Amino acid sequence: MDRSTWHPTRRLFLWGAVVGTGAATVAVHASGYGWLAGFPGEVLATWEGHVVAAAAERLLNLQQGGPTPSDVARHVDRFLVGMPPSMHQDIHLMLGALEHGTLPLGLRFSRLTRLPAADRVNFLAGLPQLGTLMAQAYRGVRDLCLLGYWQDPRTWARIGYGGPWGASTANGHARHVTGYDALVAPAAALPRSALP
Repeated sequence: MDRSTWHPTRRLFLWGAVVGTGAATVAVHASGYGWLAGFPGEVLATWEGHVVAAAAERLLNLQQGGPTPSDVARHVDRFLVGMPPSMHQDIHLMLGALEHGTLPLGLRFSRLTRLPAADRVNFLAGLPQLGTLMAQAYRGVRDLCLLGYWQDPRTWARIGYGGPWGASTANGHARHVTGYDALVAPAAALPRSALP
């Protein structure tokens, strides 16, 4: 082909526009994770902590003096430490789909963590109508947020929970003794199935 006679075609121009728009979208979606800087995740990356916190902010009834969205994200990360790597992979994929699925699923240019509060609620609430996979993603992030919320000792009084079983509660005070204590086996006891 003689370069002196080559002229860009309309099709080439359109492909260039599509590629440029795609690159701009990727740049917008992949940058600017500053508001949860220093997220100390062992399993979750910083951006994933952002997604959990953004979802918790809209899905939970967070009250003054209780856990913050970033507290919920930290509790979720701590819970996931003991989970198998296959579950970690599923969580990473789910959070990625939620964070960056706002454009193809909800026709919103901004990613989940950058959506205004009302749009974030609408996007999350609309996920169950998009089919089984997105309904599972919605339930997954909702359940992780609830788990992270109820792990916080500041929420326990709301449901009458006195703290974990053990020598003391999370705040260091001796736990209260209940009727359930009579059913707890001594520390060295083995189950009947383990006896000869």
